[in-house]
Amino acid sequence: MKLLDRLFKRSDAVPPGTVLIGLHFAKTGGTSLLAHAVSQFPDRFSVHGYGPRANSERLFNGERLIEEYDAEELARVRFVFGHGVNADVTALFPPERVRLFVVCRDPFTRFVSAYKHHLRTDKAGKPLSPLEFLGRQTQDPFASAVLRGFGAYAPDSGQDGETRLIEALRNFEFVLTTEHLDAQSADLFGTVGLPPLDTRKRQFPDEPNLEGISAEDIYARNRIDTVVSQRANETFVKQAGSTSGTHNPFGFDAAARQRFGNAARTGMTREQRVARAYIALFDMLRRQDRLVSLQQFLKLRDPNAVLPRLERYCAAGGIGLDEENLSGDGHAYLGAAMLRAGNLEAARDILERSVARHPDSFLSLYQLARTYARTEDWRQAADYCQRATELNPMHTKSLVLLGRARMNLDELKEAQAALAQACRLEPARHKAAKMLADVEARLG
Repeated sequence: MKLLDRLFKRSDAVPPGTVLIGLHFAKTGGTSLLAHAVSQFPDRFSVHGYGPRANSERLFNGERLIEEYDAEELARVRFVFGHGVNADVTALFPPERVRLFVVCRDPFTRFVSAYKHHLRTDKAGKPLSPLEFLGRQTQDPFASAVLRGFGAYAPDSGQDGETRLIEALRNFEFVLTTEHLDAQSADLFGTVGLPPLDTRKRQFPDEPNLEGISAEDIYARNRIDTVVSQRANETFVKQAGSTSGTHNPFGFDAAARQRFGNAARTGMTREQRVARAYIALFDMLRRQDRLVSLQQFLKLRDPNAVLPRLERYCAAGGIGLDEENLSGDGHAYLGAAMLRAGNLEAARDILERSVARHPDSFLSLYQLARTYARTEDWRQAADYCQRATELNPMHTKSLVLLGRARMNLDELKEAQAALAQACRLEPARHKAAKMLADVEARLG
């Protein structure tokens, strides 16, 4: 019996109830909603992250996609949230169970937050200037995200973008705003019997130098998103104190949702939904140079027969699965997959060859350090992590592992420096904070 099947066979299965389905638009506070749901639901399968990252993790954990769940399993789901949520996901559930939500935000404060995130997490260790970063941003990204996922709820009949976006949003019970998310979460979580969100905390209050970019510049570039955000915030302020049970400044159109929902449910078979979900996931992994790592992992551990799907996808697209043509990151992912599969020797061999071939791949260096940490060879782990952090001083995971290795080598000053830097970059990384406190206690 498969792992998930064993976990689902419980006598105290959760009865069907309302399921909140949310499209996550980055840097709007949505992660706080997800974390709150995870902390409140005792059954971990009640909460289902849905998007490229979450779904790829399922493949590497030997789990299935939500499109493959049966009716009994879907009955346990109460909260679905992620960047990849779309009309097809809502069609998995009976219409009477579904409550749709999305969070929008003032485009300027969102741009500032997104740029701060870029400064903290840039993989290459060479962050863009504010103008370069702005140049890579799509216009009206909120509108694009909603219509990409729920365009079926607002068929394109030649109307302007603002009109079509509002038509799509009228299918949502909740159109929330980052600015009032704490208060609005009471009605949102009340639909599934949970308390409201605790007060959100700003983890990175320091404002970056935007080099002259003004709020007006951002509003002019994102006219539709600005209109939606302003209207949503103004409506909530006017209705403060009311108990409507929903928050949608454009008015929730239950009849339209029923009509479009029925079309989505009947327009595709279950196998077609599953196939489409896997193709979208494989497309993403291909862009990340991770198909070879998935193939090799599945050859070792494929409890759900995903490998044939992957091989059919590659054959149809003429995609070669050749390790020799991988990038440095591709080799890093392959080594990590072998490590996850429990094949330490293969992982180390792959990563050592990658480091020799791609000496500027900090990800390969970090993953190689992990293999040495597994065998408690802390000197080698520290050396490779040191090289990784020199290539990318912003890579928090390398800093944390470097700190751990230095701790085990009794190089406490060096451990303190690495862990302090990790905590500055990501204050919410609690493991690093605990290790730093331990180091400082040992230093006296």
